[in-house]
Amino acid sequence: MAKVSTAIKPGLVSTHETINVTASMNVDAIIKANPNLSQDPKSPTPIGHDGIWMVSDDPRGWTTNGDPANISLRANVGDLISFFTVSTSCNSDSAAFIYQLTGGTPVLNPSTVNVITLQQAAQPTAPNGYPFQGAKVSFASCDAKVSSQGTAQNFWCCAALFQTDNTGEKQVLKGYVTWDPTVIVQ
Repeated sequence: MAKVSTAIKPGLVSTHETINVTASMNVDAIIKANPNLSQDPKSPTPIGHDGIWMVSDDPRGWTTNGDPANISLRANVGDLISFFTVSTSCNSDSAAFIYQLTGGTPVLNPSTVNVITLQQAAQPTAPNGYPFQGAKVSFASCDAKVSSQGTAQNFWCCAALFQTDNTGEKQVLKGYVTWDPTVIVQ
């Protein structure tokens, strides 16, 4: 039987990164400015950049060049870019979820949505926020692998937007939207 070594030789480190990008969306303002949102996830409404702010942990640096919804990343081939999104109420009232990244070829491979569930995610308690308790919570990201150098052309983030109903207990789909950030691969 062959022996397989999984040890990495000293000094050799993977250069591939997972780059997290978070988009915070003012869902209520976006819906107010676009009252007739698409109900078809395959044909989302283009909304421009108003009401969207993006940040990243890209270790090579990132910028918005004065437009907070048009993030420019410094990804390398082989990196994984994970897009997360929340509403400005952190999805506790209105909510937003990125469900697809489109275009970007040949720089980005097709995207996939990944959902993880923590059985004991930290949650604060009233009235002080502590002690914290564990609760079952799911988190979603929409991920794409960087496949070649260049600037991702015709790249779009697609998100589903929700608002709470009159009871304040149920989030109801209001429509699908899309906008176009920039990904530059070195």
